[in-house]
Amino acid sequence: MENYPDSEKLELEKLYVEKGMTETDAKTMVYIIAKNKKVWVDIMMVEEIGIIESDESPQKNALRHLLHSPHLDLFHCPLMCWLCFSPFLNNQVFCLPPC
Repeated sequence: MENYPDSEKLELEKLYVEKGMTETDAKTMVYIIAKNKKVWVDIMMVEEIGIIESDESPQKNALRHLLHSPHLDLFHCPLMCWLCFSPFLNNQVFCLPPC
């Protein structure tokens, strides 16, 4: 953004045009957004990369996604046990017997 602001502006304009805006409206939006660097970065993070700022704990978020996963299978059960009980194992390693 600091090195190539014009190309970043063009990317954002293109994104808005793809969403249905006219080129004139997209240029106006980007011009207004680019006036404030923090707003510009925040919008680029959401629009281009898909990162949404959250105040949630990363651990809680990961656990929620894992529990709501449609692919909850035999891999996740041992992983969940390890995640839940590893703080209490005092660096001991346990291996599961082969099937």
